[in-house]
Amino acid sequence: MRFLKNHPCSIAFVIMFFIPLLTNNYTQYIVNLVLIYILVTIGFNLTIGYVGRFSFGNAAFFGIGAYSVGLLMKTFNMSFWVSLPTAGIVSGGVGLLLGFPALRLHRYYLAITTLSFTYLMRFVYIHGGDFTYGPSGFDIPNPTLFGLNFSDDKMIGYIVLVVFFALLWLTRNLIKSRIGRAFAATKGGENAAEALSIDTTKMVLLAFTASGFIVGVAGGLFSIVMRRISPDCFGLGELLKHFIMAVLGGLGSITGSILGATVIILLPEFLRQVQGVQEMVFGLLIVFFVLFAPKGLYGFVLKIIPGLSREKLYGDV
Repeated sequence: MRFLKNHPCSIAFVIMFFIPLLTNNYTQYIVNLVLIYILVTIGFNLTIGYVGRFSFGNAAFFGIGAYSVGLLMKTFNMSFWVSLPTAGIVSGGVGLLLGFPALRLHRYYLAITTLSFTYLMRFVYIHGGDFTYGPSGFDIPNPTLFGLNFSDDKMIGYIVLVVFFALLWLTRNLIKSRIGRAFAATKGGENAAEALSIDTTKMVLLAFTASGFIVGVAGGLFSIVMRRISPDCFGLGELLKHFIMAVLGGLGSITGSILGATVIILLPEFLRQVQGVQEMVFGLLIVFFVLFAPKGLYGFVLKIIPGLSREKLYGDV
């Protein structure tokens, strides 16, 4: 039991390693999307949940990561294994740049500024000419390794799985470290945090950089899972999806990010049985969750399970 408590990520990795062997390609495709959107939500939570900055540049990070991987592979014939970390670095750099306005702008002003950046990036994708392949988008080459072509969802699933758990482990350790506590102090009040000798400027910039990197890598994974990307994949609708996942799961929580992304990706699959009223049922369920779980699914679990503390649940991530 102590091993299960101390090594939850390792146990989950071993279990999920066998999923591609037991599923069909479509089921594996959905699993891949769930893992990717968990990373997206975790990245979003770093800015909006942990340091309390209303940044809506998440879809921009996602698109930058996807386009970086796609263009590096298709236009520059670069290996996927080099393109993916490069995409994370590029998106992380953009996150760092967006962090500077966050030092001066707060709440709605920052939200409008970062939302405008998301629209700007979509404009670049559409009007980038031959470089971005315009509004129709382009196909993504399959990753290869030592002559092995990762051409189906099960094989790609192993790439997604390894990257997902590596980033989950890194983020979990970051949040549980002194930096994570500094994030929480920054969100609670900059003046009070600075009185404790916390460099809030550095914390905000670090959160935006880490967010950009994680979401950018997720975007790179998204590109190879979808096998084709276009500007429509990274617009306002995508940003709204990210926001719903973060709020529904619970802000400032890795567990909440996992719950929110999983529910939003899987729920439409279960609702396929009610064709014609699928959107209405989906909307009503979201409203139900918001009304009866205002602190997100994470807070709801804490409330309904007696004796379960935030620390205990957090330790199970």
